[in-house]
Amino acid sequence: MTQKKSLCFLFMLTLLLIMPLQTASAQNLDALSDYSIKLAISPSHVEEGSSEHSIGYLYVLSKNGIPITSSRDVSITLSSDDPLIASVPEKIILKANEEYASFDVTTGTLTGNTVITAILDSKTTFQEIQVGNTETHLPDDLILELNIPTNEMHVNSKMPFSVYLKTSDGFVIRAPFDIDVNLEYEKSLAIPNSDMLTIKKGEYYAWGTLETNEKVGNTFLRAIQTETNLDTAKSVKISSTLPTSLAIDVFPKLITAEVEKKLDIFVSVVDSDGNPTIT
Repeated sequence: MTQKKSLCFLFMLTLLLIMPLQTASAQNLDALSDYSIKLAISPSHVEEGSSEHSIGYLYVLSKNGIPITSSRDVSITLSSDDPLIASVPEKIILKANEEYASFDVTTGTLTGNTVITAILDSKTTFQEIQVGNTETHLPDDLILELNIPTNEMHVNSKMPFSVYLKTSDGFVIRAPFDIDVNLEYEKSLAIPNSDMLTIKKGEYYAWGTLETNEKVGNTFLRAIQTETNLDTAKSVKISSTLPTSLAIDVFPKLITAEVEKKLDIFVSVVDSDGNPTIT
């Protein structure tokens, strides 16, 4: 599932769950043959480690694709192809006059993909779920990126930056293991908070901060990934002026919809040109 399709699916699912549904009147499902059941697991990609995730939903659709309710409680059978990766309750109840039933998915001791199946009488639906990162190596067409909000700074100021790996077609890589990125810089003008950043296993990026001293001039920040022989650099112009407004930077700016992830938000003061400065 592409990122756009994932975002569209999550948006439609959210609308389905939180807004009043256009449902038909309660139906006797025993007497109704032209209906289907829909299983939704969102997100369909979760982190590894034993945990319960409230991400499973099941609802009944009419032949026109409109959610319908049942006139009585109905029992739905659930199963997982590999419970050691992810398990589900054996049965859940879609209560009378309820638009959907929800259930927990419990991740186990293994990582990988498994299929969750739901059965109601003769109706069957299923969805695949991925637990953890199953990749064990990096692709060949890698590009090391060094992302900075701006290439201009002021004296005695700080600026966040991030490093990440992407493929030649722009797909950001989720690290299959810890990836160290070394930093080179001109000490007399600006210094990062660490000489090495590590993209942790399962993460997409690592971030640090670059701090200038009292000197003005031009400097650089270079990122090097030794094992892949990749490097990249950015130049930074350092000047001096007074602050005029606030700026907000969010890292990362793009994430996949399948993964629940925290964002790092940085607030800084900037001058009239939008460059970081101090108060």
